[in-house]
Amino acid sequence: MPDLIAKLMDASDVLRPDLMEQLLELCGSERVQDPHCDSYKDFWAQVIDGMTEYLVAIKSADQSALFRALILLSKMPMDTHKNGHPLLQRLWAPTNAFNERNLQLFDQMQLLYFMVKLGDYESAIRVCSRNSDKISTAEPLTLLIYGVSMANIHMYRNRGPECACLWLKLILHFYHTDSADTALFILILWIRSMQWPNDSLIKQKLLFKIHNAVRYRYNVNTALVLYDIFCLRDHLMPPDKKMEVAELLAGRLGRYLTMNQLQELHFFMGNYSSAMRTDFKKSIQYFKYSNYYLNKTWSRQIQTSKFFRSLLSDEDFNRVIPYFESRVLMLGNQVGMYNNAYVESLEADYDKIESLLIQVEELSLTDALTGLKNRRHLEENLIQTLLLATRHRTPINFAMVDIDHFKAVNDQWGHLAGDKVLADLAQLIKDEFRKSDVVIRYGGEEFLIILFDSKLKDTLVKMELLRAKVETHVFRYKEHEIKITISIGVNKHDDGIFSDRDMARCIEAADRAVYKAKNEGRNQVRLA
Repeated sequence: MPDLIAKLMDASDVLRPDLMEQLLELCGSERVQDPHCDSYKDFWAQVIDGMTEYLVAIKSADQSALFRALILLSKMPMDTHKNGHPLLQRLWAPTNAFNERNLQLFDQMQLLYFMVKLGDYESAIRVCSRNSDKISTAEPLTLLIYGVSMANIHMYRNRGPECACLWLKLILHFYHTDSADTALFILILWIRSMQWPNDSLIKQKLLFKIHNAVRYRYNVNTALVLYDIFCLRDHLMPPDKKMEVAELLAGRLGRYLTMNQLQELHFFMGNYSSAMRTDFKKSIQYFKYSNYYLNKTWSRQIQTSKFFRSLLSDEDFNRVIPYFESRVLMLGNQVGMYNNAYVESLEADYDKIESLLIQVEELSLTDALTGLKNRRHLEENLIQTLLLATRHRTPINFAMVDIDHFKAVNDQWGHLAGDKVLADLAQLIKDEFRKSDVVIRYGGEEFLIILFDSKLKDTLVKMELLRAKVETHVFRYKEHEIKITISIGVNKHDDGIFSDRDMARCIEAADRAVYKAKNEGRNQVRLA
């Protein structure tokens, strides 16, 4: 086989098909043709290994325009019409290809790339069918994205020979027309696409072989293979070694990674630093960056959803929605998991916490006093839930609750008494509403309640019951009995939430209704 691979790598366009046919004939049995079979993976791992030796031996001082443009895959989706990315301009400049037709085709390739990434292969197949006749070797980046996506679709369809053949064609085409670096990039994606067992020593061997050759090149291939090494199971890549890899990836190679990958790296580094007790302050910093990149991932998810909506018909967009919902659910679970891990790491070193309380408060999405979600959670995480509710035509109502004359409570009983009232009122409000409703400490003595699947008349009844309950409730601080009332404003927005701006308008409407209630005497519910 090594001789055949060597001939294949050097073969001309005329001889290449015959040599590829010889290689495919070596597969032989049906088991070797099933991409999910160990025999298939073992056979093609040998081919990948042979091609790796060939590609890593070639070192070039200059990177091709296409290879430099591969960083764009971690930045997609991009609004190419808005700013015309400079890497695309440089890539297409020699052939004057930076035009509206190619920008539209590139958008279709971005769409295809993300459908495959989401696992929506049926929608991806439809995009391929619509664009197959437009793909040309004259636009190498669109050809690369299309080819890699099609190879993954063949894997999804259990078409082992077609899958392997396409990977070979892509690697050889770009090796001869562009560079060994670009061919190696595609080869790494081939390794990534194969569904290896969790304990695969073959995958580990292939990744380390590539890494040893490209470790000091600090390019997209270095980042790609190093991240896959980081993702290996602990028995193949011990945590202390993963920590070294994570620090390198998050630093010098971070520009080649997605926001979600950077978030995972920083979360691991925070967990590892906390568990090893190496540097408590540093672990806080890692968690802080993890939270930052998680929020960026949410923003990118919204951007991707808008991108899909702009290019797809209503029917096609509805087909993709379940895959977005699955992605949103996964990110939502990550928020809870990462916050819990963060709190556990703090508890493990409680004697060091006091000096870091300010940083903890900034990072947390939960209000420390009341235990409610805070305004940051509303602004950065809740929009996805509101968009999904609108998508399913679920009624959404916003209610703003404000304590009347709260300053008088602080002035008469002290700020500790005021804090106790706020905490008890928060619990009272939580107990009054369903788990599906969202209660947020909006700021100071204001609470925002978002009710899902509640008609406006029912919401008004619930708010009146809440107002009456607070009016009769006795709040206690030490030996003191404290009575308060609240004013409530409810919005009557019936059109759904389609953007951050819509959410802000709903909150502003509820806020105006609160002021209306206060101006008309307080201790009442008013509708915007």
